[in-house]
Amino acid sequence: MGSELVLALAQVRCAAGDIKGNSSRIIEYAGKAQRSGADIVLFSSTCLTGYPPEDPLLMAEFARSGMVAINELASGIGDVIAVVGFAESDSISAAVINRGKVNHVYRKALFPTCGVFDEKRRSGTAGRNFVFEVAGVRVGIAICEDMWFTDDPMEEQIANADVEVILNLSALPFSRGKYEDRKKLIAARSTDRSVVLAHCNMVGAQDELVFDGGSCVHHPRLGFIARAARFREELLLCRIDLAPLVHRRPRVDVRNLEPTEEIFEALVLGLKEYVSRNGFEKVVLGLSGGVDSAVTAALAVEALGKENVICVFLPSKYTSDESRDAAGELARNLGVKYVVMPIDSVYDAYRERLACELGDHEEGVTYENLQARIRANLLMALSNQFGWLVLATGNKSEAYMGYCTLYGDTVGGFAPIKDLLKTQVYEVAEFINARAGFDVIPRFVIERPPSAELRANQFDTDSLPPYELLDPVLEAYIEEGLSAREIIERGNSRELVDTVISTVVASEYKRRQAPVGVRISPSGLFS
Repeated sequence: MGSELVLALAQVRCAAGDIKGNSSRIIEYAGKAQRSGADIVLFSSTCLTGYPPEDPLLMAEFARSGMVAINELASGIGDVIAVVGFAESDSISAAVINRGKVNHVYRKALFPTCGVFDEKRRSGTAGRNFVFEVAGVRVGIAICEDMWFTDDPMEEQIANADVEVILNLSALPFSRGKYEDRKKLIAARSTDRSVVLAHCNMVGAQDELVFDGGSCVHHPRLGFIARAARFREELLLCRIDLAPLVHRRPRVDVRNLEPTEEIFEALVLGLKEYVSRNGFEKVVLGLSGGVDSAVTAALAVEALGKENVICVFLPSKYTSDESRDAAGELARNLGVKYVVMPIDSVYDAYRERLACELGDHEEGVTYENLQARIRANLLMALSNQFGWLVLATGNKSEAYMGYCTLYGDTVGGFAPIKDLLKTQVYEVAEFINARAGFDVIPRFVIERPPSAELRANQFDTDSLPPYELLDPVLEAYIEEGLSAREIIERGNSRELVDTVISTVVASEYKRRQAPVGVRISPSGLFS
């Protein structure tokens, strides 16, 4: 039995399908780990091929390129032992590489079948019981779920080979509250089985999925002896003491994120990665003077820099002076390019052209939706002309209640706050202001009654229940999967619950056509 092992956890960004780029980063970080004196450098699950690999795994060429890449990657690995995750056509695997050679390939044994996870339909033969020795220390491997359950490969390795350290490669997407649950699980597995557990999680974003990192090492007697930052790349070095007696607990200097802070970090990372990976530099969005567009603009500036964000104010005759003032103040606070494009003349042309069919009036939802679609066309024209990505600014409460205009305010290439309930949007707005130390988002925007301003004296509560009543019902139904009876038993009125559920079902066709956005929900429906 060895007494000490120097371990490096390489929490690095990778992109699905970008095998060449991912391989370069792996070699770069393996070199850093070797120069830092590490015995082993551990990478995340599927870091070579990216996650989620989805249907390209079914393509023979992609599967072949993955195996070729692993062998090519090996030539760039020196004395350090690198444990690298990748996807094969029938498996999620981990290669153990040293001195230019792939010494072994471990294949994942247990697969999830919920939410975004669909690897099981491609899984083949697994290898449950691989152990190797480094500096006199017996080391085992587990990929994601291989450490989650009783009678799992991790347990077999401990029982059959007296393993002292387990290397866990993971690609766990972020969702609200999951990080603390993950830490508890890691601590429980390490403590219950008297094994050091090193967990390397992916960081970055892929479409709607955000990977928050938070890699760590847990010692059964010392607790967490090393923790990486969240939402950031990092090479985490850890000297693991395996001596039976330990006199003091080491200090781990990683600050825990508050619930709204971790949501903010996930939104910023998801937006930044989506824009860059799709070849854009700048984004454009419509400012309304409301909280949704204000939060979206602030997130864009944080993710991309103020020089890469263009905000367009598109007033109609129903737009209040207060909205105009608030939009202008927000743009000045953020330091972004600000464009004002009134839509009245375009709206009047539409109304005149439709008069022969719809009559000479302008009341009703048809005329309200016209305004939203005019704004969408103008934003898309700017996008086409200048190559800017349009950001949609809708929230989850509105989307699930169908309180949005198809091909209007749903238009965009990415929807950063689409998985935030309206009440959560307000929480993020307050966090942004507190973080800045002043009201970046004007206080009026946060405190005013929400309104689409598509007709005179319009408020959201004309069409929706108050958000403080609506959002708990939506959360219970969509994310917790409760029945109408169970939601009513929580103290909600039957009329409210029945109305919300029937509206959610009826508006599914709109959500199916919405742009992708950052996913923060722990579970439930996500369109």
